[in-house]
Amino acid sequence: MNGSKIRIKINEHTPTSLQLTVSNAPLPFLNALRRVILEEVPAVAISKVLFHKYVGVLPEEVLAHRLGLVPVFCDALLLSSSEEMVRSSCVRMRIRKEGSDGGVWVRSDDIEVVHFDSGRRISSWSRAMSEDRIGDEERSDEERNDAIDGTNNSSPMIKQGVLITKLGPNQHLDVEMYATKGTAKEHAKYSTVNICYYRMHPILTLTRSFKNDDAHLLRKRFKNGVIGIRKNGKDEEAYVVDDRDVIDAENVEGVCVEKDEHRVLFYVETEFVDPWEVVKRGLYVLVEKGKALRRDVRTYVDGV
Repeated sequence: MNGSKIRIKINEHTPTSLQLTVSNAPLPFLNALRRVILEEVPAVAISKVLFHKYVGVLPEEVLAHRLGLVPVFCDALLLSSSEEMVRSSCVRMRIRKEGSDGGVWVRSDDIEVVHFDSGRRISSWSRAMSEDRIGDEERSDEERNDAIDGTNNSSPMIKQGVLITKLGPNQHLDVEMYATKGTAKEHAKYSTVNICYYRMHPILTLTRSFKNDDAHLLRKRFKNGVIGIRKNGKDEEAYVVDDRDVIDAENVEGVCVEKDEHRVLFYVETEFVDPWEVVKRGLYVLVEKGKALRRDVRTYVDGV
C-alpha cells in the first residue's frame, strides 16, 4: 500500500443495500471489519417470552423460539444495555389471539407494541455514530438524534406476514414478549445485516478491437452496463464502461480479467438500518477494540 490513505467511494446506496469501492486498505483490516459487522454491531430481537395463557399444538419452547426469530425493526442505540428487564432496556410486546372452528393463523401482524421508552438517550456510542463527518457538522439536536436512528421513524416495527402458529377451536394464545439489545455473537437473530462480504475489484481489458456484430455479441456476454458501444468512423466499436460487475470472462477470446490488488468492492445488505450506518458502527466497534488492546498492552508492559 506504500502508506497511501484509505479511500472509500460509494458506488450504490439504497435504504437496504450498499456497495463501496475501498482503495489502499489492507485485506486483514477489511476482513476484521466484515466480521465485526456480522457479529458485533448490536441489534434488537425478542429474547424473553412470558406465557399468560396458551393452549395450542406447538410446545411452548418451540413457539417461544419462533417468536424470537421474528425480525424487530428498532434501532439498538435507543435501548440501554442493562441485563435486567427495565423500561429503558427493552421493548414490551404482546399477542392475544383466540382460535376458531376453521382455524386461525397467528402472524407477526398480531404483535402489539405495548411499551417502548426511547428516551432519546445519547450515549458516547450514539454521539460518535451521529457525527456524520461526510455531511455538514452543524446540525440541530433533533437532526442529530434522527441520525442516531438511521431513520426518521424511531418507533419499533415488526416484520409483517411472518407465520407463527395456527389456533384451532378452544385454543388460545396470550403471551408477553420482551425485545432487548444484543449481538450476533450471542444469537444469529441479533444480526444487523443479511449479507456482508468483499471481493477484489476486477479489471476488464479488451486485448483486441471488437467491431460491429462482434461488439454487440460481446456486450450481450456481460451484464448490462459493463460493455458500451461507440462510433469509430463508420464502424461501431466496443469499449469497457464499468467493470465492477465482471465475474469472469472464460472462453471469451480477446478479453482479459485481472484482480486489482489495491481496490476492493465491499457489499452490505440490511433489513432495516441504513447500511452506511451499519458500516460506521462497525468501524466504531473496531476502533474501540483497538483502543482496549492498546490499553491492555500498556498495562502489561508497565507491570513487567
